[in-house]
Amino acid sequence: MGTWKTYKLKDVADVSTGDSNSEDAVENGMYPLYDRSLEVKRSNRYLFDFPNGAVIVPGEGKTFKPRFARGKFDLHQRAYEVSPREDEKAACKVNAHYLYYVLTNNQAYFARVATGSTVKSLRQWMFLEMPISLPPLEEQERIAGILGAYDDLIKINERRIALLEEAAHRLYRNRFITHADPDWERKPLSDACSTIQSGGTPSRDKDQFWENGTIDWFKTKELEDSWLFTSGEQITKAGLRQSAARLYPAGTILMAIYASPTLGRLGVLDHEATCNQAALGFVVDEKIASKWWLFHTLRNERDKFNQVARGAGQQNISGDIVKDWEVPMPPPTLMRDFEEKVKNYWEASRALARENALLRAGRDKLLPRLLREEA
Repeated sequence: MGTWKTYKLKDVADVSTGDSNSEDAVENGMYPLYDRSLEVKRSNRYLFDFPNGAVIVPGEGKTFKPRFARGKFDLHQRAYEVSPREDEKAACKVNAHYLYYVLTNNQAYFARVATGSTVKSLRQWMFLEMPISLPPLEEQERIAGILGAYDDLIKINERRIALLEEAAHRLYRNRFITHADPDWERKPLSDACSTIQSGGTPSRDKDQFWENGTIDWFKTKELEDSWLFTSGEQITKAGLRQSAARLYPAGTILMAIYASPTLGRLGVLDHEATCNQAALGFVVDEKIASKWWLFHTLRNERDKFNQVARGAGQQNISGDIVKDWEVPMPPPTLMRDFEEKVKNYWEASRALARENALLRAGRDKLLPRLLREEA
């Protein structure tokens, strides 16, 4: 193992911003567009081309979570690309993937040096003056290979989850759209479920509060439009006023009903939780309908919901409109049969998601150890 040396980031990497805005995103664009959010948008132009990779860091936020990008991509004006220097003045060679893990391990540095009271911001000099400890290139590649193996397995599992979910939706469309019985009566969604539209934000007021304990609190912007929804910020129940927030039981389907680009996105809670006020929760009546039938029906109707969205500044979908939305209501026996088949897909997806949670935990535990010289 060779000697590790400490440099300033400017000695080994270039740092620059893009000049695009989130509004420049186009559906099905040719290139990725990275902005301050974790969602990767699309663009029909590219500003950078890094065959060996670069690191994207949002210029504003709380956690400044880096992402690894390879090839051609577009970049927001408030996001930074950090790429290894390739000129003869570079202090040493840096593996781009290793650089990604170094920046990931240094999110606390970004949070510490960021400026601003309401929204924290990073400036270019903060990157350039950042200290970075590097082993020889061969050691960088070895470490990046170990950590990358974890990420590769996570990506494979994510693709499997997406395929399972898409298989379930194809089965839904085949049974309830392509081969729908024209005699099925159209009924409002509220006939098949109850709805909860009483989200809130954590409060320090103690006049009315939930019992002690902790619970996950979600923001609708975290919805990834997947039937697995397990992220969220853990807060004390005493921080939620009963008058401002409701608890959503496990199995609740959440729909984002305010603000693009999350408008209409869905998620299914696998445990009791609460959410902000921008969500509408659906709790299915199992005697009448199927949870997975309802989930895929909401997904199938989303474009129609968006057509009735209103609001000049922030588009929103009325909860009452969604509750009263009429759809063909299949017989309960057909929905229960669909539920049994899709349940297997979902359980397989949940097992993969749990495996990914273990992989992420293992990678995150290993990360700081491998980035120390004594490793």
